[in-house]
Amino acid sequence: AATGELHLRGGLDAPTITGTVELTKTTLRPALLPMGRAELEPDPTIHVVDSRPLGPNTVAAPTAGPPAPVTLDLTVRLGDDCWIKRADATLALAGGLRVVKALHEPTRLVGRLGLPHGWYTFQSHRFYIEGGGVTFLDTVPTTTVLDVTAAYRTTDYTVTAKVGGSLEQPALTLFSYPPLPEA
Repeated sequence: AATGELHLRGGLDAPTITGTVELTKTTLRPALLPMGRAELEPDPTIHVVDSRPLGPNTVAAPTAGPPAPVTLDLTVRLGDDCWIKRADATLALAGGLRVVKALHEPTRLVGRLGLPHGWYTFQSHRFYIEGGGVTFLDTVPTTTVLDVTAAYRTTDYTVTAKVGGSLEQPALTLFSYPPLPEA
């Protein structure tokens, strides 16, 4: 569910959109993230009216050019019960972002999306999120900073995965307790 206020000022040739939106009881099912082999079960709340593939000219392709003449200052807050769900992951979301765009400038994201708990399948093992998130810095283009820790536990050892770096260049560090021999 989404609640909030949006304000539209100016003309259609250069509108200004401001406001705040809070998302609660929201589930995102992103298809563009890397995914394992498992497929999602069909959502029983979605009724497919027409499953034929779209033709090649159904949607206009994005065109390169200058940023649109619009000004944005939107705050998006994540309330209770916000999730990313896929066959290979269930991740709780917290925090919020500002979507900022000056007239004729690129859009920037600023803020932090926290991952307080959940799980992700990596190398056929379910790693449980211990905390972290993605920080969006106020730069053009937007700079992302990853900081996520997850662990896979057996009766004999715990493997911890730390993901750092950026969305463009993530860095994965794995370590175990007790230490395991390197493969």
